[in-house]
Amino acid sequence: MSWYDILGTVGVVVIILTYVLLQTERLRSEQLAYSLLNAVGAALILISLYYAFNFPSFVVEFFWLVISLFGQRADHRAIDALCMIGDGAQGVIVFSRGLQWCVRRGEAEIEKK
Repeated sequence: MSWYDILGTVGVVVIILTYVLLQTERLRSEQLAYSLLNAVGAALILISLYYAFNFPSFVVEFFWLVISLFGQRADHRAIDALCMIGDGAQGVIVFSRGLQWCVRRGEAEIEKK
């Protein structure tokens, strides 16, 4: 197995692991890690496809990467406005999929605002 096959295989493992984490609710699609892991996995597969080209796989992975990067940018646009969470703690307002969220700093807990 060549180095680029190993790289592509690691990319596949990253994408599958990300999906498993999503389905087992250990990772949420709103989290930055979700988009970044998908982008990294797709990028690794694209590198392997550069050396062993397959057009259908290239198209899928290209769009997987573009959509993951777009999702990372669009879903995680935090602004410097503060908000209050139910227990009185301060959070940061985040816009995600057209909704406004108040996110506790340093935690994954999200409360719909």
